[in-house]
Amino acid sequence: MSPSIFLEKNHPPSNAELTRSLGDSQKHWDELRKHVQANHGPVAETWGYAGKAYGWSLGLKGKKRAVAYLIPGQAGFTCSMALSAAAVTEAGKRAFPPDVKQAIATAKNYPEGRAVRIEVQSSQDAAIAKELIDLKVSCS
Repeated sequence: MSPSIFLEKNHPPSNAELTRSLGDSQKHWDELRKHVQANHGPVAETWGYAGKAYGWSLGLKGKKRAVAYLIPGQAGFTCSMALSAAAVTEAGKRAFPPDVKQAIATAKNYPEGRAVRIEVQSSQDAAIAKELIDLKVSCS
């Protein structure tokens, strides 16, 4: 999945464009946003442009930091977040699928944590993203 299908700097995605691009994954996008608001709110939702190579993403930001970024794609989206060392250690103890554990282990490390990206196209993917977000917040 590319970083974002919305690459025009002067044109953030409209609701109609987002719905068309996400297709059936729209329900997972909405479900994930509601989960973050209900369990880690209040959370501000702000569209941000990260450059022509990355495009637009929806930032879910709490009072002190970013919780996650939702990056729209075609028929799905990517949930991106930075996991602290403690969250990475805890994730290793959980029953995540091998590809998710591999993604965490090989994610690039930044000062704010490992940049983990989960592609979301199914209910199972959305459940993994929710669990990682919950883990991230609980280990901060």
